[in-house]
Amino acid sequence: MAEAKLCSYLQYVEREYQRLGGGEVMLAYEGEISQSLILSLTGLIEFEIVKSGENPKLQKQLFHTLVEGLQNIMKHADPMEGDRVTMFSGRGVMMLIRTPTCYYVLVGNIVMSTRVPDMRARLETLKNANDDELKAMHRDCLRGNDISDKGGAGLGLIDMARKANAIDYLFEEITEDRQFYLLEVKLMRKE
Repeated sequence: MAEAKLCSYLQYVEREYQRLGGGEVMLAYEGEISQSLILSLTGLIEFEIVKSGENPKLQKQLFHTLVEGLQNIMKHADPMEGDRVTMFSGRGVMMLIRTPTCYYVLVGNIVMSTRVPDMRARLETLKNANDDELKAMHRDCLRGNDISDKGGAGLGLIDMARKANAIDYLFEEITEDRQFYLLEVKLMRKE
């Protein structure tokens, strides 16, 4: 197996932060994701977002996106080495960035390279879908309940895409059989 090209998940997020042009980092976290941590992280930012006077609709969209993104990491992150649990299993990274015009939610984790083609196809479909297409995907997902081998139906990603003004993603090889996956969700503050 090739040597991993990974020191920290934050190295990928930092590069994307620079690409986005900066902004205020409201929260950055790298480590194991659990349900209690999700509650703690969203609680940490709740006061700041409410205090800033954001409209209630945007607040709900932002919290929903954060929770869905973190739950995706908790449920779908692959271990770093083989099938055994390692220090990278169930781990991920999250960063919330505020700019004068929008919020960016960045969430990332390790995935098996064999999963990337299917993930890329699903993400590309979501990225390019209009509102009506996203509604239809949401409805179809609820009806069909197409469950993946990791226990998900893709509903969380569809919900995030429906609430977002834009989504983007990247995959970067870490080893021959593992890649780092980063999802970027953009929510506009002013329209």
